[in-house]
Amino acid sequence: MNIDDPFAEDVAWLPLVHTKNGIGNRVLKIGKSEASFKLDEPSKLVLKIAGAGILVGLASPFIFFPNKFSFLGIFIYAFMVLSVILFSFRVFRDSTKPIKFCKSTQKFTKGKSEEITKLSDIHALQYIEKEVEVKKTEGGPKSITYYQLNLVLKNKDRVHVVDLRYQNLEDVQAIADFLDKPLWNRTENITEDN
Repeated sequence: MNIDDPFAEDVAWLPLVHTKNGIGNRVLKIGKSEASFKLDEPSKLVLKIAGAGILVGLASPFIFFPNKFSFLGIFIYAFMVLSVILFSFRVFRDSTKPIKFCKSTQKFTKGKSEEITKLSDIHALQYIEKEVEVKKTEGGPKSITYYQLNLVLKNKDRVHVVDLRYQNLEDVQAIADFLDKPLWNRTENITEDN
């Protein structure tokens, strides 16, 4: 696809590698002065059920076999439990952190204060495909296509916004319209008017 902006020639088009979205599907919410991607309710419920299941699973040996553990066994088990809890907390935190564009503060934020970008520094929005290999099969590797939304800054740096499991050009265009910035769409399913 041709983009009518010479600036686009000097910007990287490979997906950003280090992205931490966590799991689940994010939905776009747009208000008068704020637009944000938030975890949808079914994904929140799945995370809560999974967390409860992990806790019950980890506690069950102590419930059903309280006298069967040695000191070393308890120490190893406690280390394993702590590791699983910390990993689960990180997945939950990365999955639920807010991704916001706020016109009143003129900032894009991801997480509490993890990434902050001034809206005035944004030149365009970049929408690209990202193939992720999920497992090897007899016929070769199996991959899933994600769609990555990035901010292109005036200094030609890029900032990751979100990886979307399903292509949602309407939401991405709505963010571009909200910010009054051009959308550079380089996905396979490009419509004629883009």
